[in-house]
Amino acid sequence: MSARAWLGAAIALLAGMAAGCNPGSGRNPAPVFAEVVPGLAYAQLVSTNEPWSIHIARLELGRREFRLATSLANQVVEDTATVPDQALATASDQARPVLAVNGDYFDLRPGPHYGDPRGVQIRDGELVSFATAPAFWVDAAGQPHIGEVSARARVTWPDGSTSPFELNGPVRSNVPSLFTPTFAARTRAINAMRLLLEPVGADAWPPVRANQTFAARVREIHPAGGTAITPGLLVLAADAAFCSQALRVHPGDRLSFATDLTPFLGTAPTALGGWPILVSPEKSLAWKTKPGKLDSRHPRTAIGFNDRYLFLVVVDGRQPSLSAGMTFVELASLMRRLGCTEALNLDGGGSSTFWLDGVVMNSPSDFFLRPVANALVVLREKP
Repeated sequence: MSARAWLGAAIALLAGMAAGCNPGSGRNPAPVFAEVVPGLAYAQLVSTNEPWSIHIARLELGRREFRLATSLANQVVEDTATVPDQALATASDQARPVLAVNGDYFDLRPGPHYGDPRGVQIRDGELVSFATAPAFWVDAAGQPHIGEVSARARVTWPDGSTSPFELNGPVRSNVPSLFTPTFAARTRAINAMRLLLEPVGADAWPPVRANQTFAARVREIHPAGGTAITPGLLVLAADAAFCSQALRVHPGDRLSFATDLTPFLGTAPTALGGWPILVSPEKSLAWKTKPGKLDSRHPRTAIGFNDRYLFLVVVDGRQPSLSAGMTFVELASLMRRLGCTEALNLDGGGSSTFWLDGVVMNSPSDFFLRPVANALVVLREKP
């Protein structure tokens, strides 16, 4: 059944749920799900009291025909695109997208790194970005996880000294950045020294993967200006504060890189950052944020799961006649009410988008689809 065909039926089923839908209250009705395809169902919760408009997808875990993937705008880091455009771009001869929501927070500041994801992203096994921050990931067996990820990436220089590095991110003082072909056609690090790197021996890169150690040989050194990122090569950029280290490197020298993440994500095909963790079986959560911000209601996007189902949720907001949005406390309560034993908040605000089977189901607060950095997509294998 297509999204348009069952949407009317779903709304009719849910019309009686409009009154008093506090997500933390046990007296309120549970969402009534309508099947989209076997294993995937949709429900909308509507409250006229708050008001709230909540869109929920429920995916049955363990079904081999479904696969969770992350996307990138136009297949590169340095760009943005709408969730529908990103979802449709994941289609292949083997699978088609059936569900997608917006992904991680990203850099909204105009400049060379507009669109950079703020946290961890793994796309089809490739490490796109990393950070020490919460994340959702899927392991090699297809099981979902949510937890704090700690990043300790190090580059070893020819003299044996080591230093941390960023991946596809801004070049910071005393922290060089490694750029892969997935970043864009060129680096924009115009005020930095760049080392063009080639693989050594049988090391298979790119793509760069999590928890990987690989060697690289310096092919060229570019003292200024942007540098093309040729497929099969990498670029290491260092700013003026770090050039004393980079200046000691010469063509032909070898460097070594380690992309250490804890927990181990080396075999994870999919990972996506977010903040904060909303529901955890291990600890009581207290979110550190600016005074008053924790109590603010905004559009929200979240992912959660239990041992049977995975849930993707979008709460509309900033629309007084439709939906006020939720605080983190209210969102955590909603995810627990759905039965989630673990849940993570993703980017929200004007980014919040719920795309289902070709239809944007929610009402974005900007009243148009905001281009975003990445998305989380559910793919269904074709028969």
